[in-house]
Amino acid sequence: KDVGITGTASKPMKTVANSVQIGFQEGGGTLEDLTGYIDSSRLYAKSLLAEEVAALFDSERRPENFLIAHFAYDDSSCKDVSGNRRHGRPHGSPSFVSGTAAAVGAKSLQVSGGSGCEVQSLKNYQWGNEFTACTWFKRTASDGRYQGIFSNGYHKRGSWEFRLGREDGGTSGGGGIQGENDWRWFLKKEFALNQWHHVCMTYDAAHTNSAHFYHNGKDVGITGPASKPMKTLPNSVQIGFMEGTKEWFTGYIDSSRLYAKSLLAEEVAALFDSERRPENFLIAHFAYDDSSCKDVSGNRRHGRPHGSPSFVSGTAAAVGAKSLQVSGGSGCEVQSLKNYQWGNEFTACTWFKRTASDGRYQGIFSNGYFKTGSWE
Repeated sequence: KDVGITGTASKPMKTVANSVQIGFQEGGGTLEDLTGYIDSSRLYAKSLLAEEVAALFDSERRPENFLIAHFAYDDSSCKDVSGNRRHGRPHGSPSFVSGTAAAVGAKSLQVSGGSGCEVQSLKNYQWGNEFTACTWFKRTASDGRYQGIFSNGYHKRGSWEFRLGREDGGTSGGGGIQGENDWRWFLKKEFALNQWHHVCMTYDAAHTNSAHFYHNGKDVGITGPASKPMKTLPNSVQIGFMEGTKEWFTGYIDSSRLYAKSLLAEEVAALFDSERRPENFLIAHFAYDDSSCKDVSGNRRHGRPHGSPSFVSGTAAAVGAKSLQVSGGSGCEVQSLKNYQWGNEFTACTWFKRTASDGRYQGIFSNGYFKTGSWE
């Protein structure tokens, strides 16, 4: 933001025989060297407009530039995929499951009985004045216990936590920040069982002096105080369990993120929307361009020829290099999708061109005829 103090500029700036100095000032007997940190120092041969300065500030404050760690679980591990190498390790025997059990990407973390992921590299991490934690979860059982999802310790023994309660059939819960300004969110009947939920909590003692909680991309409207740094504690980050308690989680967890920035409301909404992009939910994609029935989504749900289909190029292809040409019962069969749990959300799409009408119904893309299948 322009601070409102304007100077005059009518002649070229001085040309001097000095180096550019970053963090110190040389010569003139000065001792005016900086004690602190410096980042992203830029020089332009242009006087930036006010809107260009604002755009630069916003671009360098993008959430991805402030990721502490991101646990995606897609490679069947507790690894940090942010590039910061804050890898976790399995605690107990968690599972990594695909299909509709995953909220985002290829796989999610399935936990019960105290299993999960533990990130010891985040012990004594200085969470500081700005912080955001986000995760997806799906609780699959309510057994009279509170259940910890994602935290660095139970209640006042940690700095922050997401936890679900036993109240209302296990559908109530929230999170909390522990520090100089303790604050907790407890939302009633907000988190239905056997459904995916996305939650974020933010803490901003640097700018807005407030803490916020978001559910499925929207601020729940309950704001807490934030005026001092969060607690620094010798605790690991715990995903799916809470050390020293029986408050482990039963269900699925996906795409757990930590940021050294208090995300804005629009950034939380954008994160929620970005992780709901169609490509993150692909079950399979059969493109036929390599003259096969292979799945090109990366999920390895490959089909195999049924009969003798052809793979043809040129104008016979609607998309890409080739299309599948069928007749007389030929086609592709995907046996790996037998007993697939299609769940509560589903989309099927395909291109087709019918070249003959011979008095028959003709099946294009399905998992069975009429009421014998799930879709067609």
